[in-house]
Amino acid sequence: MRRQLPSIPRRFDTKSAPRPSDNLLNNQEVTKKTIRAEMPRRVAETLAVVCFLIVFPGYYFYHYFAAAGFIPLLIRGWFILGCFATAASLGLAFLLTRPFPGPQLAVHALFGALAAIIAGNAIYHYFWGEDFQRGPDIAVNVIITLASFVALYLLGYFASTTSSLRAATTFSLLAMATLAVGSIDPTTLQFIAIKRFNAPDGVAEYQGFAFAFVTTALMALGLNWNSRLEPIVLATGFATLLISGSRSDFYGYAVIAAGWVTLLIIKKRYLTAATGIAASAILTAAVLLLPPVIAEYTSKPHQVTQPEPSAATPAKTEPSRTESSPQKERSRSSDYTLDIARQTVIVDISQSESWSFRKQMLARGWDDIKASPFWGVYAGQTKDGRSIGSYIHNGLSAWRQFGLLAFLIYVALCVAPPLIASYQVVLRGEHDPLWLSTLYFGTFCLFLVVTTKVIFWPLPALAWGLLAGRFAQDQSQLQNG
Repeated sequence: MRRQLPSIPRRFDTKSAPRPSDNLLNNQEVTKKTIRAEMPRRVAETLAVVCFLIVFPGYYFYHYFAAAGFIPLLIRGWFILGCFATAASLGLAFLLTRPFPGPQLAVHALFGALAAIIAGNAIYHYFWGEDFQRGPDIAVNVIITLASFVALYLLGYFASTTSSLRAATTFSLLAMATLAVGSIDPTTLQFIAIKRFNAPDGVAEYQGFAFAFVTTALMALGLNWNSRLEPIVLATGFATLLISGSRSDFYGYAVIAAGWVTLLIIKKRYLTAATGIAASAILTAAVLLLPPVIAEYTSKPHQVTQPEPSAATPAKTEPSRTESSPQKERSRSSDYTLDIARQTVIVDISQSESWSFRKQMLARGWDDIKASPFWGVYAGQTKDGRSIGSYIHNGLSAWRQFGLLAFLIYVALCVAPPLIASYQVVLRGEHDPLWLSTLYFGTFCLFLVVTTKVIFWPLPALAWGLLAGRFAQDQSQLQNG
C-alpha cells in the first residue's frame, strides 16, 4: 500500500487573504479619488464666500461711501453685475461637482422647472405677445430676475460652515450697523442715504440698503449658532433694521427674532434667550434716544459771559426766557418723536400710502387671475399704461405673471425650507449652523412672500439653495461614511 504523506498547511494564502500593504494602497487610492471628486466643491465653497461678500456687504459699503462722496459712483449695477459673475463662476463649479442621488435633486428639478417657465414666458411674449407684453424693459426685468435667482441659489447651495464665512459676515454686519447708526438723521430717526447725504443719482434707495443688510444679518445669525456673539448679532440686526425705513424687512426680522427666542427656550438655552432680548432692548433704546440728545447737545451755542453793565452804560433790554416766544423756547425733544419718522407706519400701516396702493394692485391682479387662471397674464401690471412696478405685492404675483403651474412650484419651493429645516432643528436636534440659516431664511422669505414681496424678489432662491445644499451635504457624508 502506498503511504500518503500528510499535507502541510500553508501559513498564508495569497488568494484568500490580502496583504496589509495592499489594503494600505487601496485606502490611499480611495482617499485620492475622494479628494479629487470633492475638489470642485471645495473650490466652489471658497468662491461662494467671496461672491457673498461682494454681492451683499460689498453692495452696502459701495453705495454708502458713494452716497457720502468718498468714492465716485462708477458701477451703477453692482448687485446685478455681481449676480451675473456669481452665476457664471458657481454655475461652472456646479457642473463639475459630483452629483449625489437624494432629495436635493427634487429641489434642483423644481427650481429648474420654475426658471424654465419664467424664461419660456418671456421669450414667447417678447416675440408673439400683445403690445404691452413686448416691451424691452419687461424682458430686461425677467433676465435680471433669472440671473439673480441662479446666483443666489448657487450661493446657498455652496454655502459652508467655514470660520472665514462666519467671521466675515459677523464683521461686515457690525460695520454696516455702525455706518447706519453713525449716519442716522436725528430728526427722523432713520438712516436713508439719499436723504442723509447729498447723494448722486444712482445711489441705492433704502430698500437696497435694507436688503443687503438683512441678508447679511440672517446669515451671520445662523452661522453664530451657539457662539457668544449670537445675542449681539440678533440685537444688531433688530435695532439697525428699525432705523432702515424698510417696514417689510423689519417686520420679517422681528418674526425671526421671536422665533429665535422660542427656539432657544425649546433648547433650554434660557440665559442666551434672555441676553438676546435684553441686548435688543438696550441697543434699540440707545439707537432711538441717543441721536436726538447728541444732536441737541452739539447744536447748543457756546455761552459767552457778558460784562456787568455800569452806570455809564445802561444795559440793553432783552426779553427774558419766561417771556420769549413759545415756538423758540419749546423743548426740541418734540422734533425727535417717532410721530414724524417712518417708524410710525411700522406700528400703524393703515396710514401708509403704499399700503393703499398695494391693495389696489391686488384687486387688479386678482381680476387678471380670474380672467386667465391657468396661463395668467404675463406683464399684466403694465396694461392701460401703468408702470412695471404695479404688480401684486405677494406670492400671487407668480400666478398672475406666469400661470398656475409656476405659482404651485413657487409655493412649494417657498414652503419647503422652513418646514424641513424646522423638522431637522427642532425634532431631530440638528446643530448644523447652515440648517439654522435655512430655517431663518426660509421663515423670513415665506413671511414676506405671503405679505409683501413679489415673484421678482430674488432672496427666496438663497433659501432654496441652502436647502438643496444641506441635502447634498448629508448625502455626501452618508456615502463617505
